Amino acid sequence: MSKTNKILLVIIAALAVINIGLFFSDKLSSSGNVEHSIFAVSDTSAINEISIQGLKSSVSIVREGNNWNLNGAYKVDAGLKRLFFSILQRVRVRKPVDLMPSDSIYVNLQGEENMAFVVFSNPTKTRTYFYDPEENQSYEVEIPGYNEYLGGIFELRENQWRDRLIIDENWRSIKSVKLDYHQNDKPDLSIEFNGKFFEVEGINGIDSSMVIDYLNQFQIFEVNEIISGERFPQYDSLSKTPPLATLTISSIRNAEPSQLKLFPAIDKMAFQLVTNKNDDLMILDSKRAHQILAKPTDFKAKE
Repeated sequence: MSKTNKILLVIIAALAVINIGLFFSDKLSSSGNVEHSIFAVSDTSAINEISIQGLKSSVSIVREGNNWNLNGAYKVDAGLKRLFFSILQRVRVRKPVDLMPSDSIYVNLQGEENMAFVVFSNPTKTRTYFYDPEENQSYEVEIPGYNEYLGGIFELRENQWRDRLIIDENWRSIKSVKLDYHQNDKPDLSIEFNGKFFEVEGINGIDSSMVIDYLNQFQIFEVNEIISGERFPQYDSLSKTPPLATLTISSIRNAEPSQLKLFPAIDKMAFQLVTNKNDDLMILDSKRAHQILAKPTDFKAKE
């Protein structure tokens, strides 16, 4: 469920040891006389288009000015793009191998200089191989100093490449927050700016710090993952049932309010389903969902 986050953590750990690894990379003897950096891209800013074609997914990432477009429809997750480029810069050949690609992923980079290669792995996904179609030669590749599986980032599906940022507001930009519970036993939450500060409907004597903390949770607010109904039919079915609550945020930054529907957890799972106005299926950590699902009395100042 959180494959993207696991991959990010793996790669971040890799990058933490890259500088040390590169220092020793010239001392590797397993690659013989092979040039270590034949797949490395020294200037990733010259890349304008990335194509990743696998058996189960097809990803096209195209630069449009200062932005990157995913499959002609979505924004690209900026952090994941940076990590992908870091791998392209730092990947090194460990040794040539007498293997041919199977269950392969075809990668094509276009820009000032074009590059094409094929990514595949061993059955246990502990080794990553790049195949050079021009030389008809495969190589085991790595980030020096880090021995985990690197091929995972090339296996990401369209939804995992999508920008996970869905709201970016804070207490200075928010005009109002409405939380409409779809259960009769729970009072709705309404927080609204009155020109001086915020009011919580039905509450006299609010705790202003709690209000600010609640509103600030929506700053750089990312979901854990965007998913598809085909891969996760249980969440697709859940999305067609009444939600726990509907969250609506109005702000000075956007003419249209942001809106999310929050659904109950399935069998006490650690993630909960949320959907937006486009009915995209998204997964949010249950602890963060619980923080959103507040009630008016939570903001009453203690006597």
